Amino acid sequence: MVMPYPFEIVQRPDTVYILFEYNSGVRRIYTDGRKHPDDVVPTWMGHSTGNWQGNTLVVDTMALRPETGLIPSNTP
Repeated sequence: MVMPYPFEIVQRPDTVYILFEYNSGVRRIYTDGRKHPDDVVPTWMGHSTGNWQGNTLVVDTMALRPETGLIPSNTP
């Protein structure tokens, strides 16, 4: 999200997709009430589930690869 490349957000009734131009990445956030699978394999974007709290999408992500860089948005 901090790279200087465009991305697109697509909202469907059961999933929110974030489509990244860089490296053709796709992040899926399942909003259909499913739980995280027990046997999820770690990936660069992990496995995400979300729910709407008013107008705010609250996302829970697990199974990120250890090499995934998490940079706070307030880092210069």
